[in-house]
Amino acid sequence: MELRPHQSEAVDNVLRLLGTPPGGQVPPGGLRAQVIAATGSGKTLIAAHSAQRLSARRVLVLVPTLDLLTQTAGAWRRGGRTGAMIGVCSLRAEESQGLPCTTDPDELISWTAGLEAVTVFATYAAVGLKILQGAHAAGLPAWDLMVVDEAHRTSGDGMKPWAAVHDQTQIPAQRRLYMTATARVWEADGADEGQSGSRAPRLVASMDTDSPVFGPVAYKLTLSEAIGRGIVAPYQVLCLDIRDPDLYAALNSEATGSDAVRGARLAAVQTGLMHAAVKERFRRVLSFHSRVGEAEAMAAAVPVTARRLAEDAPDTYPPARQVWADWLYGEHAPGHRRAVLNEFASDFLAWPAFEGEDVRAELRVLSSVRVLGEGVDTAECDAVLFADARGSMVDIVQMVGRALRLHPGRGKLATLIVPVFLGPDEDPNELLTSDAYNSLSKVLGALRAHDAETIEALADPRLRSGSWVSEDGDGVEEDIGGEEDGQEQDLVPAVGAAAAGVLRFTEERDPAVLTQFVGLRVIDPERAYWLRGIEAATRWLRETGNSELRVPYTFVCPEDWDSSAGHPLGVWVADQRRYYAAGALDAKRVTTLENLGMVWSVHASAWDAGLAVARDYAAVHGHFLPPASAVWQDMAICRRRLNGDPLVADQN
Repeated sequence: MELRPHQSEAVDNVLRLLGTPPGGQVPPGGLRAQVIAATGSGKTLIAAHSAQRLSARRVLVLVPTLDLLTQTAGAWRRGGRTGAMIGVCSLRAEESQGLPCTTDPDELISWTAGLEAVTVFATYAAVGLKILQGAHAAGLPAWDLMVVDEAHRTSGDGMKPWAAVHDQTQIPAQRRLYMTATARVWEADGADEGQSGSRAPRLVASMDTDSPVFGPVAYKLTLSEAIGRGIVAPYQVLCLDIRDPDLYAALNSEATGSDAVRGARLAAVQTGLMHAAVKERFRRVLSFHSRVGEAEAMAAAVPVTARRLAEDAPDTYPPARQVWADWLYGEHAPGHRRAVLNEFASDFLAWPAFEGEDVRAELRVLSSVRVLGEGVDTAECDAVLFADARGSMVDIVQMVGRALRLHPGRGKLATLIVPVFLGPDEDPNELLTSDAYNSLSKVLGALRAHDAETIEALADPRLRSGSWVSEDGDGVEEDIGGEEDGQEQDLVPAVGAAAAGVLRFTEERDPAVLTQFVGLRVIDPERAYWLRGIEAATRWLRETGNSELRVPYTFVCPEDWDSSAGHPLGVWVADQRRYYAAGALDAKRVTTLENLGMVWSVHASAWDAGLAVARDYAAVHGHFLPPASAVWQDMAICRRRLNGDPLVADQN
């Protein structure tokens, strides 16, 4: 199979780093290199041709899933790899597409012994279960080349289960080639539905340049570059604004996670998807869910929704008989999954009722739960629907990748569909604080792992055409922590259109608010938490009439406090005291809090207040010998023994 120009360039660079060094001596730790290339750019062929050019006889290829294992083995064979191929996984003979598979270390040694050339394809589970390590301990020779696909899974927080892939003493290899589309994946720590990105983001996967573990980067192709070269599809994020009375009624009468609410939510998503499919001319949509029951329910209900809409507006919606829906999850047999994916990719319906006819599918919807992840080929897909985004950031990053795959020579615009559930009277511009946008912030964060340049450009206030903003302006009216005082700057023209069309809503949004949303809830969600705390603290001072920010630890802002509703202000204030005591609070934030009357030490504040009252009492009476029951300036005062009051003792 002939390589495309970018693949040839990548293979040449891999050879430069993994070729035999001068003198012929490979270092004890082996040679290592990375290929970081956009999803759908053909990394599998890059690896297969690299093995061929390196004359690697014994090759180990590690992949995360069973589906990807058989797909990768087929791609290597089509790419020209010869010799025996073996799988180390749990696939049965009828599921492995002719690939002999084993989970027995001794059998692996026996099968590979004496072969001139052999390629072993193994899942990461074979490492986690120590099958490969056991085989090497029992005498399996070192590999000429180890290819670690989706290598970000072995880095960062994900490194622990599969750390042995890097260890020369456990799985020895002369060369290691690490391949991924997403070398750096960010996730807000603890950010889940309902938290609005309340913690600082952390790296859950990081393959740094010149890493001693992963080696130098041999080749890098960003998503922006791949789109510009026509290798993968350009994309857009389409936010479906949903105001559904049935869902709102269910939310008012049932718990958020109840079956009634989830059912109403799913029904609203189905209707919104059908509207979008007609307007945007989608033919194939992947729908991702976090629960098996919801994926199955989606597949069952889509034809029903299609029938209802077609009956109401036959000139707008396709006939229900031409709308196909199915679902997949991890427990489905590989053969069944392949059959469903093949049907999803077909232009024509294969139902028994249509035997002998060529009936074109107007819309196909395939719902899934954690099965269409890394590397699975879904190039026929037009759009991906995030029916919910409760998975880990690594999972969402891979879901995004499904929509970006493109067959060479075919053009398409990949669409990522994110439902935004708004209340009947909710202002669509409350993006900074509304929980309705939690899924959107997670999906944009996942896109940032693929295409940091474009997503970070969305936070540029100059992005939207017609906007004229100072070079460092961020749209925040006053300096409320950590920003330079606003000074007039030279005005600059709007940024180019590279990212301007990426984010779309079905209801109009204020461009300035969108810019702040991306900056605060996607790129720097910790700052959004800070700003929300300042807003809540200001409201608390106004509502209580206090001059000091002394908030009870259990205080949560009431529901009628608009955008501050539900904010745990007492916890937030306690956190700021803790950061201050540890010396970890920015000086500008310290000043901002002190301007609000922040009490850094409750005990010290109580002492100062008592001392002021005592001095006033003494000034009036000429002494400070009050009776035990004395009250002065609304404070009960009495003489305290130094050895009986720890607060007094602390001040001496």
